[in-house]
Amino acid sequence: MVLIPKEPKEHVERRANILVAYILTFVLLGMPLWLYTTSVERSPLPHDEMAYYDSTVTSELHIKVPVVFSGIDSDTAKDIEAELAQQLASQNIYGWGIIPSTEGVQIHIAEADTPTYTVDTQGQDIKITSPKNDLVKATVASILSVYKPEIQDFLRLVGRNKSKDDLAVIYSPQYYITFSLFHGGGVPVSWDIQPALKEYFDPLLNELQHVATFNVDTQVEHHAELSRKPEEIVDNQYVLTPGDLSTFINSASWGLSSVHKDPTLHFILYVPDIEDLPMHIQGSESDSFVVPQWGGVKLINGQTHFTKEQLKPILETFSAQLLTLLGAPAEPSSPAMRISALSRLFAVKALLISSQTLGSLSRLTKSLPSIAVPISTMNGVQKAIEDLKTSIESLELGKNWKAVYFAAESMKKAQEGFFEKMMVQQMYFPDEHKVAVYLPLLGPIFVVILTGFGRVLRERKARIGEEEAAQEALKGLSEEDRKKKKVTVVAGDVPI
Repeated sequence: MVLIPKEPKEHVERRANILVAYILTFVLLGMPLWLYTTSVERSPLPHDEMAYYDSTVTSELHIKVPVVFSGIDSDTAKDIEAELAQQLASQNIYGWGIIPSTEGVQIHIAEADTPTYTVDTQGQDIKITSPKNDLVKATVASILSVYKPEIQDFLRLVGRNKSKDDLAVIYSPQYYITFSLFHGGGVPVSWDIQPALKEYFDPLLNELQHVATFNVDTQVEHHAELSRKPEEIVDNQYVLTPGDLSTFINSASWGLSSVHKDPTLHFILYVPDIEDLPMHIQGSESDSFVVPQWGGVKLINGQTHFTKEQLKPILETFSAQLLTLLGAPAEPSSPAMRISALSRLFAVKALLISSQTLGSLSRLTKSLPSIAVPISTMNGVQKAIEDLKTSIESLELGKNWKAVYFAAESMKKAQEGFFEKMMVQQMYFPDEHKVAVYLPLLGPIFVVILTGFGRVLRERKARIGEEEAAQEALKGLSEEDRKKKKVTVVAGDVPI
């Protein structure tokens, strides 16, 4: 009988020690290194504040119009402010009011037999007359009448009023404006647009600079044919009906495409082709119309060159259309008062966008535990909340320009945090992808460890069996016999 030499005990122990060292290296060095290199940065976000402003920002908004009273004392001014708040509350209108200030809308109040009010068509002056015994209520009634469109727009923004068809373009801190001179045929046309813009349009942009940034360019295009010829002819004139206006813009062939990420507003001065003369717009004395959320159009028949002076009324039309497209209330007609109201409404729009973005970001990071939240996002969110608070406080103090500035900054920071590139890259990475990546790497490692661990267990079990068999064979023998006799166990010799 041939006996297979038994593997020395030290070899078995060495193999077991190697396996243990392998496992310890994997657990103590490999796993921490893997966790460190694959872990995502999860900077803490102020979820409570983000959720709070997302759900309650509309109740936090309190618009105050700064006014300067003249012709009355401070006690009467306080009575007017209190009466206004009471009348608004009786109509279930909250969040809008006035605040006495050193600058703002000038309200001149005088005693007279008949209550009347007039609004300056250019500046920010309101003149109110009323009998002395009815001065407070008459003043409040006049203020509510003047600011009724702004109040309705505010209520619509905060969801307390039914929505209406909105002409206004989406809010943005920056807009692009394109002025286009289009001719329906091939007749050469030209315009002195640059000096005209400098004199008649730039002053409006200077007033709007606190609200948003505007970039202006111009273009001239020939053969700008209409997408559909007007069919209705009245008194030998082509008449554009409301149905024609909806298809007036020929987007397919007119050079009106925009490459900017920010909204672009188009203002078109259109000269019809000779074959289509004269052309007018039904129900419009100025032969102009607004395309909702897009721009405005002005028709001029037969003219091929426009001087700076001839462009003045055209640019005035475009200026009014611009304010309408930005969302300024239709009344009062004073550009200064419309811009002032626009600043307050812009601040509200930006605050609503900012708070909604913060709420969406909070819900996103909670629903995706594996998504990265870099420190830049955390800092952006904190700055957005700070600017949001500052804007809300400024609105309540009647500081319109400060309010719209910080509201725009809050919206910008919130959107930058939401669309941070590190977050977007890891937003859609399901567990199935992780298995597909790690299985080819970790599979061989675990196979080696498991097979080695199984072999060590079998050897350990066999050695324990050998020792038990040896002890069983030695039972009943004297000490002297144990020293002289050898017992063969399984394979190899065991000295006794």
